Amino acid sequence: MKQYFIRFTPIVIVAVIATFTLATPAMADKLAIGSLACSDSNVIKASSVSLGSASNFSIFAGAAITNVGRSRLNGGVGVNPGTAITGGETIFTNLAETASVSEVNKLISTNVLASIIAANDLITTQKITAHSDIAAELGEQTICPGIYKSDAAFGLTGTLTLDGNKDPNSVFIFITPAAFTSAAASRIILSNGAKAENVYWQLGAAATLGASSFFTGTILAEAAITAGAGVHIHGRFLSKSAAVTLDSNCILVPNLTENVLCSTE
Repeated sequence: MKQYFIRFTPIVIVAVIATFTLATPAMADKLAIGSLACSDSNVIKASSVSLGSASNFSIFAGAAITNVGRSRLNGGVGVNPGTAITGGETIFTNLAETASVSEVNKLISTNVLASIIAANDLITTQKITAHSDIAAELGEQTICPGIYKSDAAFGLTGTLTLDGNKDPNSVFIFITPAAFTSAAASRIILSNGAKAENVYWQLGAAATLGASSFFTGTILAEAAITAGAGVHIHGRFLSKSAAVTLDSNCILVPNLTENVLCSTE
């Protein structure tokens, strides 16, 4: 069975392009999760998660990739063991493909998928050691660095603020055996030193992001990942065994030297 790796470079640049930047809220005098201050010892700290060969990918799907509209990415696009890619002609990235087909297929089958599995294992190990429980509805909360788990599906309406507590190496890990669903125009924003490359979402089910929302972090999902129209992502979509669906989206992988200017026109 063939596996496919695609990276597209746009031939025509649209005349009007909006640059996407991160929003930073005003810092609160006292930042907390529930009644706990960021410095409280009851907040379980999290360790960084290596993504290995998956770190340069914007999207990776185990089953298929479907895209509607013009989606712009600064990272790689891969699917394995599935082969179906629909709408790939309007997925644009600024990465040029240099490896041969055989090298790319080997990379996908032996390295990228293995890296996604390994990253999930690292998160699971941390969860087993210790984690903090968190309410499933994440909207209108300010969250301190740590590893958090909800047995119920995550929901996000409004704004979730991740506060780095003045530590640029602070890590946020969110875990649920269920799904993640965000409302239209919802936001996950960073403040006080928090960085998108240190935010991870381990989901046991599907992720569905509402139209015109802004999502931060890397999704590691067991099931499908679906982004509504006009969603902006500062992170990655990595589905180990299911499909990834885009709709005129912008995905900016943290720490890549290549940047991307996004427009949904």
